[in-house]
Order: sequence, then C-alpha cells, then structure tokens
Amino acid sequence: MRSFSIWLGISVICSAFAARAVFADDLPQDDPLKGTTVHAKDLKDPPAATQPADRPQSASDKPPAKSAHAGEAPEAKKPAMFDDLNSADRLVFLCDTSGSMINKMAVLRDQVEKALPVLTPHQLFGIIFFQDTDSDMRNEKLLPATPENLRKAESRFEGFTPLGPMNPIPGIEAAFKLEPQVIYLVTDGDFPDNEAVLKIIRKLDKDKKVKVYTIAFVGKDDTDTDFIALLKIIADETGGKYKRVNADEL
Repeated sequence: MRSFSIWLGISVICSAFAARAVFADDLPQDDPLKGTTVHAKDLKDPPAATQPADRPQSASDKPPAKSAHAGEAPEAKKPAMFDDLNSADRLVFLCDTSGSMINKMAVLRDQVEKALPVLTPHQLFGIIFFQDTDSDMRNEKLLPATPENLRKAESRFEGFTPLGPMNPIPGIEAAFKLEPQVIYLVTDGDFPDNEAVLKIIRKLDKDKKVKVYTIAFVGKDDTDTDFIALLKIIADETGGKYKRVNADEL
C-alpha cells in the first residue's frame, strides 16, 4: 500500500512537469529589464509583410499631385505671331504702321503686348514703327525687359494711327543700328522697291550676326503676294524664320 502511494505521488509530479512543458508558451514571463510581465509568444518578431513585385501601383500609392500656390501668377500666354522670343538676348520688333495696317493695328498691338511678358529681365528689346520716309523709335538703345519698361512699351500704341504709304528702309536701318541679335519684321504688303530692301539687309547683315524673322501679316482683303517671296528670302539668308499670319484668325 505504501509503495502504491509513492508511485502515485511520482506520477502526479511527472504529469505536472509535462503540463508545464506543454503550456510554457502560454505562461507569463518576467522581463528583468523592464520589471513588467510579458508573454513569450509576444517576444517573437511578426513575419514581414510582403507583396508581389509586379503589383500595379494604385492611385493611393502615388504621391499627391502638385497644386498651384494661392496667388501664383498664371503663365504668360504666348503670341501666335512671334516665335523663339527667348532665343536671343537682344531683339527688335520692327512693325509696319503704314495706312494699309489701319484695320490690323488692334491685332498687332495685341500680339506685341502678349509677346512682351514672355521676355525675361536679362533680355533687351526695342519697338520701331515704320511708315513712309521715317521711323518712330522712342529709344536710341535697347532696354531691359523689366516690368516698368514693358509697361512703357505697351503705351507706345496709345493714340498711334497708321497712315501714308510704306517705306521700310529707314526702319530697317534704325533696327540694325541697335545691334540686335533678332529682328521681327512685320508687314502686310509689297515694299516700294523689293530689291532695295534686300540689298540694304544684305549690306547691314554682312557679318551674319542678325537673324530676321519675317512675318507676312495679311487679311482677307489683301491681294499682294509678291512680297511673300521676298520675306522668305530675307528669313532664309539671315537664318531667321518666315511666317504667314492671318489677321482675321487672331
């Protein structure tokens, strides 16, 4: 009987140790560093989240689109008439203001006023009007394209009336005198002497330092076309560009 009691006691003790071994992970353990009770299963690192490498990017993964700052000035609208406005540091707008331009003057003004804000302050510019025997050049040198100078340039059109026949040579000579890198020559018809115009440009640009961008500014009532061939020659020989602009479409 006594032997049975001893055997029973040993069995109970062994069972207790087996149960402790089975359920060890569920028993709290003391963390000696923090003095708090933690579970052994909590000490294990959770598996890292994975996702397929080729998972398509969702809209939520993309960075938010950049929004315009409040009060930010809109980008200046570029004119249809003038190309490559930022390609040179020194440029001149040489504009025909003879009588045939009277119905196009408002459009010309609009295009010039759209061109000016595209310029940057380090660029120098000038505006010359040519009519019959003289040219209207308010400044004897090119001016930096600062906000103040741009406002003054826009006022050039105030009260200006196109009139008389057209002779571009005085205006061409005045433009080259300013030593620009680019000249925008805007006109709507034949010159009195096309050969003389081509001759003077070849003489003044003998060193090929000035590009002349020629612009045939025509409307539905214009019938002259011979001058277009001349404008193409001038642009080609000087390295500029020729463009035909329809005043009725601007």
